[in-house]
Formats: sequence, structure tokens, C-alpha cells
Amino acid sequence: MRQAVRRGVAPLNTNPKWPEGYVTALREAGAQEKMIAFLATWVRRFFARFPGRNRRDLGRMEIEMFLGEMARHNDISNWQIAQARDALELYYEQFRGIALAPRPDSNLPAPPSPVSVPSSRERDMAPAIVGQFIQKQIIQPLERRQSTLVAVKAYKDAPKQCPWPGKQIGGYLKRGCGKP
Repeated sequence: MRQAVRRGVAPLNTNPKWPEGYVTALREAGAQEKMIAFLATWVRRFFARFPGRNRRDLGRMEIEMFLGEMARHNDISNWQIAQARDALELYYEQFRGIALAPRPDSNLPAPPSPVSVPSSRERDMAPAIVGQFIQKQIIQPLERRQSTLVAVKAYKDAPKQCPWPGKQIGGYLKRGCGKP
């Protein structure tokens, strides 16, 4: 049903016949017969989401809100959201003849987030804070690693001497450094 080129809005249908007229509009748009029931279900779900409101008064904002709510459901995938969007756009523009506002384009980059300007106090404190960060996060761990390396190297280079004499008991050396 998805077409590369969108058709213009159909003439206003003042007396729409639901669902027969919508099914006819779907067939004219090239929808497969097996998909028509699913597309009509999306339109029904959309109107059930906005009970008591006139269908002609609903528009792009409500469609996008509905699609956003549906997208938050774990059991609804992206292709189903696209199917619902197509079904609703076709309902309004081809069946009812009501023009919708342009769709928000997801290809545009997001607007830049607002940047907060630091106060003069924050700017004055920045060098001290950065200095503390560097001292705590970089220099002190390096000094600890280096002191550990120096201690390990000193231990490895030290001559091996046994601080206490050992006793041979039953083939085992008890509390000594020598080998049995």
C-alpha cells in the first residue's frame, strides 16, 4: 500500500460510509485484501482512544500522539506503527478528504539542547575544581601504582634470606624457608 509519491487530498466527503467507503479507498490505494481488516482496526483503535470527539476535528497532532502511545507498547513493532500511520493518513486524506498537517520529519537533526552559561563564581572556581579532580583521579592513583611497583621491584631484587630457621619433620619443612 505504501506509495513512493503521495497523492493529493481527495475532495471532501460530507457523507462518509464507514467502513464500506474506507475499504473502497483502501482498495483504490492498492491495499492487499488480507491487510484491509488490520488497517480498519487501526482506525477503530484511534477513534476509541479519543471517545466523544468529532472525527473530523482530530488531526495530525492526535495521530502522532496515538502513534507515540502505541510505540511505547512492547508488543507493537515499528512496522505496525508505520501501518497505523498509513491507515490513518489514508482515512483522513483519501476517504474523508480532510488535509492533515505535514508529518514531523524524523530525518531532521534534533534541535541543539540549551547550553547553560556558568556564573562568574563557577568560572572562578573551575581551575580549583579541575585541579582537585586531576589530583584525586589521575596523580594519586599513579603515585600509588608507582609506589607499589617500586615495592614489588625492591622485593624481587632483594636477596632471599629466611627470617627463621626451619625444622625437618617427617619429610616436611616446618616454619622454615628451605626446601625439604
